[in-house]
Amino acid sequence: MLTDTQIRQAKARSKPYKLFDEKGLFALVNSGSKLWRFRYKYQGKEKLLTLGDYPAVSLKEARQARDAAKSLLKDGIDPSAERQERKKASAVAQPADDTFQALAKDYVALKSKTWSPRTVRKYLNRLELYVYPAIGNRPIKSITASELQNLLQELQDRKKLDETAHIVRMLCSQIFRYGIACGRCEIDPALHLKSVIAERGKATHAAVIGLHQVPDLLRKIDGYEINEQTRLALQIMTLTFTRTLELLCAKWDEIDWENELWTIPAARMKGKTAHKRPHIVPLAPQALTLFKRLYQLNGHREYVFAGVYDPRKHAACNTLVVALERLGYGGVMTGHGFRSLASTWLKGCGRFNSELVERQLAHVVGNRVANAYDRGSYLEQRTEIMIVWANQIDAWRAGNSTDYVRAATQNRVLKPSELAAKLKQADTTAFQTGA
Repeated sequence: MLTDTQIRQAKARSKPYKLFDEKGLFALVNSGSKLWRFRYKYQGKEKLLTLGDYPAVSLKEARQARDAAKSLLKDGIDPSAERQERKKASAVAQPADDTFQALAKDYVALKSKTWSPRTVRKYLNRLELYVYPAIGNRPIKSITASELQNLLQELQDRKKLDETAHIVRMLCSQIFRYGIACGRCEIDPALHLKSVIAERGKATHAAVIGLHQVPDLLRKIDGYEINEQTRLALQIMTLTFTRTLELLCAKWDEIDWENELWTIPAARMKGKTAHKRPHIVPLAPQALTLFKRLYQLNGHREYVFAGVYDPRKHAACNTLVVALERLGYGGVMTGHGFRSLASTWLKGCGRFNSELVERQLAHVVGNRVANAYDRGSYLEQRTEIMIVWANQIDAWRAGNSTDYVRAATQNRVLKPSELAAKLKQADTTAFQTGA
C-alpha cells in the first residue's frame, strides 16, 4: 500500500509511470501532474476510471472514491457510465450561462474590443474545432485539469497540432481566469498544464533571398503572365514593402492621388489597438503608375486587388506566396521577405537613419511613452526613402549595379523633388554611357 509521503516525493521521469496502491487503485505520475486512477473489470472488459489529481484528491479520498466505485460494481453498475450520466444530468440542471462555452463567448466578446478581427476569428476557430466539442457544454466548475490534459494530449498526438495545443491551453487559461474575476469559477485548471505540452519549436524568420538575387527575381516578376493583377501586386509589394494583408486588403478610398500617398487605416495595422496608428506610404512615381494601371482593371470595385471568385472581396491571403512558388521561389521567398530586403539595403546603404527606415516599415520606434508624445510623421524624409528605393529597384531590374544613393545624392540631404531630378539624370547618363 502507498503512503502519502511516497506520493508527495514522487518525481517526474522521462516517461509517465505508475505507483500502485491496492484493489486496482494507482497514481499515474506524469510531467507536472499525479493522477489517481482505478482499474476494474466490467462485463469481462478492463476499464479505467479517473478519480482526480493529487494533492487536490488525497490518498484517503482516492481510496474512498475507489470503494464507492466498487460498491457500484457489486450492484452491476459501471462506474464510468454512472459518472457520465451524472455529468449529463448536471449539465442539464446548470443555467445556460454556467457552461464553458458561455463563459468563453463572453470572454471573446469582451476581448474583441481590443483584438483585431483576424485574431478573434483565429481564436473562435480553435474553440469551435477543438474545445467546445469536448467541454463546451460542461459546467465551468466541474472541469478538471486531467480533462484538459487529455484534450491537449489528443491535439499533440495529431499531426502538426503541437502549436495549436499551446494556443488552446493559453486560451482556456485566459477564459478560466476571466471566470474567476467574474465570480463564475474558483480555479484555473489549465494554469499548470504548460509543462505537460511538448516544447514549442524555435521561432523561424520569414524566408528571404539575398540582395544579390533581387535582380533575377524582379525580372521573373515582370515576366509573370498568369495573372496581371497578381504581377502588379508583387511589383507594388516590392516598391512599398508593406505587410501582405495591408496590401491585399487595400481599398481605393485609401489612395490620395493628388498628394501621391496611400494611407493604411489603423484598424488594419499590426499591433494592439491602443497603440495602432494609420500608416502613410508615400508613393514613388513607379508605384503610382502601377496603382493607376490597377485602377483601370478594378476601379469600379471597392478593393484594389479584387478576389478572383468573388470580386466584392479582396484577393486571397496566399496570393503572393502561390505566385512566388510558381516563379520558383517556394520556401525561399515570401511576401514578408520584401520588407527584409528593403530594410537591409536602406539601412546598409549609409544614407538613411535606421529610425526613419523603421518608421516606414511601420515598426514601433522607442518605448510607448516616447511614442505617445512623438507624433511626427517625418513624411518628407520618408518620401525620400521611397523614391530612392524605387530607383534602386529600377537599377537592379535593368542590371545596373550603381549605388543610386551615393551616385545621386553625393552625401547631401536633398528634398524629394531634387532627389527625383538627380536620380532621373543618373538614369539618363547611365543609359547613354552604357554603364
